[in-house]
Amino acid sequence: MEEVKVAKIQILPTTEQQQQLAATMVEYTRICNVISLWIFNNNFEISHHAVHRHIYYNLRECSCLSSRMVQDAIRTVCARYKTVQTQLAKKPVQYRDDTGVHDYKLNGKKVYQTLEWLWKPVKFKKPQYDLLHGTSYSFVNSGGQISLATITGRICMSYRYQPYFSQYLDDTWKLGTAKLIQKNNKWFLHVPCSRQISEYERTVSSTVVGIDRGERFLATVYDGKNTWFWSGKEIMHRRDRYAKTRQNLQAHNTKNSRRRLRKIAHRENSWMSNLNHTATKALCETYGPNTVFVLEDLEGVSFDERNLRCSKRNRRQKRSWAFYQFEQFLTYKAAAMQSKVLIVNPRYTSQRCPKCHIVSKEQRDHKHHEYRCSCGFRTNDDRIAAMNIQELGIRWILGEDKPKYTKTRNLAIAE
Repeated sequence: MEEVKVAKIQILPTTEQQQQLAATMVEYTRICNVISLWIFNNNFEISHHAVHRHIYYNLRECSCLSSRMVQDAIRTVCARYKTVQTQLAKKPVQYRDDTGVHDYKLNGKKVYQTLEWLWKPVKFKKPQYDLLHGTSYSFVNSGGQISLATITGRICMSYRYQPYFSQYLDDTWKLGTAKLIQKNNKWFLHVPCSRQISEYERTVSSTVVGIDRGERFLATVYDGKNTWFWSGKEIMHRRDRYAKTRQNLQAHNTKNSRRRLRKIAHRENSWMSNLNHTATKALCETYGPNTVFVLEDLEGVSFDERNLRCSKRNRRQKRSWAFYQFEQFLTYKAAAMQSKVLIVNPRYTSQRCPKCHIVSKEQRDHKHHEYRCSCGFRTNDDRIAAMNIQELGIRWILGEDKPKYTKTRNLAIAE
């Protein structure tokens, strides 16, 4: 299994070097858009080698990029198209546009359209530059500098980084394709560092932790004995404030308001990322190695029919709900400490009683956020989901590859 970290290195170019880097990023982005449009218009195979054979020499004639830069641009575009293809290959989901909800009936059954209407040319809007290690960028150990390739030749400059990132820049990590970023008149090089780690081995001695993600409680954690809740009330309130601020600034549409919008851009995302980092780090430090963190599969939750029919505020909150980022952060942090994140089927996890195994939608009180079973069991409705998710993790530990709940099976057990 491969573990990947990103080392953020600040480079310190001179004024002349900044101009060279900026010109290289603009030209690199232009060539990426040329390649992207050619692939889409020709419905071409998304393969670096195939695209290279057909348009490499034409690109060299119409661009001042070096041979390596052109190949890096082809690789960048192909990678972006493969990402889009992966998203479109997901199961069909319901979606909505200006004309309403798109669905139809086939043989009496409701069928949702796929997202093929999203297939369009990939466009690179912001200037960017991807650099391959060893050819487009390299560290000059003798002078403590970094060497970068530009359209006017290679340039060397000083760099610095936080001491924390020094552990990723030694010989035990493999450096990948870096991304050059300019932000607030500062230049950064984001370098992915990877290494091989051992796979998690399923054992009955593992600690199983069920985690239910939501909006009222962003995470409800149950480990078989204890339960803790990560409240989302303050977070939702702050999201509303961000939305209100953006709405007011966009309504004014003045030079000052646009400058203010640029200043606060990505601030909400950075704040939410920090919260997810803090929560996932606390989980890993609390439970340690040999732990199975069990999460529900929430793919397509934003297109759920109930979510599409709610109020505008609720739809916005669901769109800004960073549940997938939480899953990503927890996955790589757990893998680094010999633990695992298990994704399970979410069906009936909020409707099943963990005591008598009866599945009933009516026993969940959404208004009071409570679950009341006919057998007498009573608890918080988010906690009941975390308990059921944790039980699925136990079944996986015992050898069931794809554990899930079925209504008929659970009713039979209850009887």
